[in-house]
Amino acid sequence: MKIASKISLSFLILTVVFASIFTSVFYTIARNSLEDDIYSNLNVVAQSRANTVETFLDSGKESIRQLSKSVAIEDFLLAFTTGEAYQKFNLVAQRLKNTAGVMKYTYGVFVLDRNGIVVASSEPVDIGKDKSGDPYFLEGKKSAFIKDAYTSHTRKVDSIAFSAPIYDESNTRLLGMVVSRVRMTAIDAILKKSTGLGETGEVYLINRNGYMITPSRFMKDTFLKLKVDTENSREALKHFTGTHEKQVKHKSSMFIDYRGTPVIGAHAIIPEMRWCLLAEIDETEALAPLEKLASIFMIIFLLIPLAAWPAGKFVAKIITGPLHKLHEGTEIIGNGNLGYKVATDSQDEIGQLSRAFDKMTEHLKETTTSIDDLNKEIDERKRTEEALQKSEGRLQVILDTVQAGIVTIREKDHVIVDANRCALEMIGASREEAVGKICHNYICPAEVGKCPITDLGQTVDNSERELLTADGKSLTILKTVVPFEIAGEQYLIDSFVDISNLKEAENMLQESEEHYRQIIESASDIIYRTDENGYFTFGNPVATRTIGYSEEEWTGKHFIEL
Repeated sequence: MKIASKISLSFLILTVVFASIFTSVFYTIARNSLEDDIYSNLNVVAQSRANTVETFLDSGKESIRQLSKSVAIEDFLLAFTTGEAYQKFNLVAQRLKNTAGVMKYTYGVFVLDRNGIVVASSEPVDIGKDKSGDPYFLEGKKSAFIKDAYTSHTRKVDSIAFSAPIYDESNTRLLGMVVSRVRMTAIDAILKKSTGLGETGEVYLINRNGYMITPSRFMKDTFLKLKVDTENSREALKHFTGTHEKQVKHKSSMFIDYRGTPVIGAHAIIPEMRWCLLAEIDETEALAPLEKLASIFMIIFLLIPLAAWPAGKFVAKIITGPLHKLHEGTEIIGNGNLGYKVATDSQDEIGQLSRAFDKMTEHLKETTTSIDDLNKEIDERKRTEEALQKSEGRLQVILDTVQAGIVTIREKDHVIVDANRCALEMIGASREEAVGKICHNYICPAEVGKCPITDLGQTVDNSERELLTADGKSLTILKTVVPFEIAGEQYLIDSFVDISNLKEAENMLQESEEHYRQIIESASDIIYRTDENGYFTFGNPVATRTIGYSEEEWTGKHFIEL
């Protein structure tokens, strides 16, 4: 695979990975936030309605407690012992009717004697009835009491009842009891107020046995007939299990409701009545915003890779364009055209490398010309040619294996986030060892904190630098840095090539030319060199002595003159 394709593919893969992480993280955060809002709203609704119901119940208890302190009713009950109760009856009956008329949902207020017999009532039909076995009489002898939700047998009204005892002045002898019956529609009205739960939300009560005691929004005739056995109801009823009421933390959850529909629900409790208030909303309605959110993030996820591919190709073209030109030039030079110039116009490390190749080619051309002048020194020429061939072979190996090390660095902390094979081979470390490390562990180790910060699109730091390998070896590299941005975060692409071998080859060529000069100077034959017009450019000591001129005197003269 070509380097450009590798860069484009790597850029695309990196972008897809970052896009996946980005969309996943932000979608999860958004989903959790929305769910928390839904759960929080459910808990607020549930607790708010429960508090309102408790306030209503406390108000009813306080009203019946105040009624039990009525002097007229106390005198009426005391009169039963003297036979004068009839004279006080009308006054008490009127008081009970007035009380029932003031309280909107109250449909019966009556007085029981100490034996549980109705002796006065706002509804005359109740007088004389025996209520001694009713819970509001049995449980209401000590203090104000609320009878759990029930259906009146005579009036077929869904009701609750409030009762309070009446004692004599010494507070030692029970005289009787006052009772008010209230329609459950009073509590229904509280729960039917704007719930804030959308089209499918509902709030309802269940008693300690799990039976619904307020109307269902979706079903008819459920009062004390529909038993709610759901995860929400079971969690709510746990508050009342055991010998003591448990303080179980309220929480929202997803479950199947009594209709068999997936819902999200929360609950609150009314401890005195051992009632549970359940607030629920259909899951499809509650989580509908998540569907839109998922669609938005999916579109974002698809658009990011589509934009990344052309961007990757553009970056690859910038990086590999000079390399292509350099490769073409090296092939021409390798075919023997030593006059060809491979220099590129780029001012980065690749451009510097190409100009270095041109210099080496010039040196190679000069060396080849010098060797042609040594026809008489065949053995030495062969050894020189072999040396030159070895040098050319080394150069050709370098040219054939030209690759750039490419490292992606996070700009804010200079941490390596990715590196290609060539870079890893140059560093001498595996990907796992290099990724996550500070780039200055390897690249420009002496320049920590000196890296320039530039605007996007500007090439920086294009110069000769040092590369410190994993085993402590120092390499000379030509390095360029291109900044870019992904998802609002700055990154740097460091591309570099190792020019250590190139410097070594230059030194070898210089040493070879010096060696050739020493051979010529030490030869016993007359050896000299002229340029293409016949002017002397060089001669060995034997030639100098033979001609009789010093090297300074005959250098530059035409061979005809001598």
